[in-house]
Amino acid sequence: ISIKDVTIRHGKYGAYVRNCRSVTLENVRFTLCGSDGTANRHDLTGSAAEQAAFWGSASTSNGGAARIQDSEQVHVTGCHVERTLRGLRFQDCGSLDKASLVEGNRINRTLESGIYLASSSTGAKGSVNFKISGNMLSDTFNNGILSVGGASNSIIGNTVSGSANGAIQLWHAVDTEVIGNLG
Repeated sequence: ISIKDVTIRHGKYGAYVRNCRSVTLENVRFTLCGSDGTANRHDLTGSAAEQAAFWGSASTSNGGAARIQDSEQVHVTGCHVERTLRGLRFQDCGSLDKASLVEGNRINRTLESGIYLASSSTGAKGSVNFKISGNMLSDTFNNGILSVGGASNSIIGNTVSGSANGAIQLWHAVDTEVIGNLG
């Protein structure tokens, strides 16, 4: 699957791809996916109660920019994510034989994590052999970059500002490098 040089907006997910050998997203702009983009709910100014009410309202659809799941190799480069519910989510992707790359993306004002390496079962699975580098993330609720489970991943040279929780958060990750990030 290859998606390049387009704008995707006003959907539950901008891209939801499962069970593929290879997925490439290049120079894709995702906006208003999983959220209607109400400005004062995406700028970290709302109270916890206001954010919870917005999350549970018809203004969100439990989606986001991209969800890629169970894919052998992933390349996401030069994309721009803005005012979405979730950012870029990769669940149980990658292989030790082929490196995956998430590089040079701009992610702004997400209601959840900006980049998320997810696991279908806490710690037992997750994404492997990902290099997450040179991304600019700002105003992300929860974490800028979140990794749950997975192994042999590298998080290098990213800039994360304005996260509601942590700039970079790891849960149950093994053999993961976190080098030279600014947060």
